[in-house]
Amino acid sequence: METLTQNQAIQSNVSTAFSGYIDATYAELLQILGEPTFDLNDGLDKTNFEWYLLFKGQIFTIYDWKCTPAYSVQERDQWHVGAQWRQNTGLVSTDNFIQELKERISNIRNENVFSDKIFIVTIKK
Repeated sequence: METLTQNQAIQSNVSTAFSGYIDATYAELLQILGEPTFDLNDGLDKTNFEWYLLFKGQIFTIYDWKCTPAYSVQERDQWHVGAQWRQNTGLVSTDNFIQELKERISNIRNENVFSDKIFIVTIKK
């Protein structure tokens, strides 16, 4: 899975359509995917943050929808997933993409659970 740059996303000329949801925080997506491909909303867009991702040769998007940037960064825990137009044949299933993301999110959640724990052991002589 590769996060595309703005130029790569624009040059791909691929449109995506809503295909499902992924449960994650903004911080988790940053940790997994890096900075969003697009993160500037001039007030005319319906999204504030959007990642364009190449997965098994197909482009997917993850994006917020109709909310404020502050809400997405601080409170949002469910994001939209877009996939290349459904009428194209031979495309990777959105379920496969979402499952891959779920596994990566689960991995970082497990790492964070353990990294937040501090164990103090006292040895008596």
